Amino acid sequence: RMLSQLLIAYEGAKYAGWQTQVGLTSHDTIQGKIEEVLTRVTGDDRKILGVMGAGRTDSGVHALGQVAHFYTTKAQSTRKLHSALNGMLPFDIRVREVSEVPPDFHARFSALNKTYHYYIHTDPVLDPFTRQYRLHCWYPLDTDKIRQAASSLVGTHDFSGFANRTRNGKKRNPMRTISRFDVIEIERGLRLEVQSSGFLYKQVRNMVGALVHVGRGMMSLDEFEAVLVHKDRSRAPTGASAIGLYLATV
Repeated sequence: RMLSQLLIAYEGAKYAGWQTQVGLTSHDTIQGKIEEVLTRVTGDDRKILGVMGAGRTDSGVHALGQVAHFYTTKAQSTRKLHSALNGMLPFDIRVREVSEVPPDFHARFSALNKTYHYYIHTDPVLDPFTRQYRLHCWYPLDTDKIRQAASSLVGTHDFSGFANRTRNGKKRNPMRTISRFDVIEIERGLRLEVQSSGFLYKQVRNMVGALVHVGRGMMSLDEFEAVLVHKDRSRAPTGASAIGLYLATV
């Protein structure tokens, strides 16, 4: 079998996340759409293809650099595959690169780090052109306080206070290491960049939701840090909307 890698960008607004799920059709998820096209292009069925993504983005979350792998029974021209995929996929899913990879490559387990970006639009007036891609905060935000709170998350911690229960109820190790959490000022807004080897369920959105509360003055720095110290989800506010979140790089 031949093993190939995809680098994918997508707008997640219309989809129920990356991963195929019981009860959903192939049209409902990014993975489902890609599998559907790959079966037509390669002639291999879904079981043989074994499409696997590096990050299981949630409903509504976008990606700039999702990585996935798949198998084929016959050698395929990466150039022709690339052209065929983008010719048959919907315009909100684009394959940026197709490449051959060694047989021991695994999109999920070979990933050393994942970086997520979260975009916040801070202008008082909603921008109709970015409303589906940035969280609109029409109220003033204290960037220095957001930056200070974000810096307290860097390092290895138990992030139970910033994680939701998984859909299947399976418990995961809550210890995670955040290598950087940068708060970058951009035109009429902020871009939050967070990097880790792995994240818990809805961890990034929950951290951003709490950081916005800090920026609004609705949560003190001590209260923010208490979420981490006490590992208590009830101490943190609701997570931020999916619309501003992007899987940037893997």
